Amino acid sequence: MKRLQITFYAKRCTGAFMCTSVAPIFFQRAGNVAVLAQGTEKDGSYMRTITCNDEEAACLLDAAKNCPSNVIAVS
Repeated sequence: MKRLQITFYAKRCTGAFMCTSVAPIFFQRAGNVAVLAQGTEKDGSYMRTITCNDEEAACLLDAAKNCPSNVIAVS
C-alpha cells in the first residue's frame, strides 16, 4: 500500500475530463470542470491524502500525466 497526497488546482481546470476517464474513483464531473472527490478545499485548490494499492496509484499518476491543464499533483 502507498500513501499519496493529491492536490487538484481547480481554478485552472479547463474541463477536458481526462482525469475522470482515467481515475473515476478519485475525480468526478461537476458541471464544466472536474473535481477531486472527497478533497478538502483551500484557496481554490483541493487536497486529499489517500492510502492506495499500486493499481490505484498508477491511475492517479496517469491522470496527472495526461491532464492537459496540468492541474493535478501527486506526491
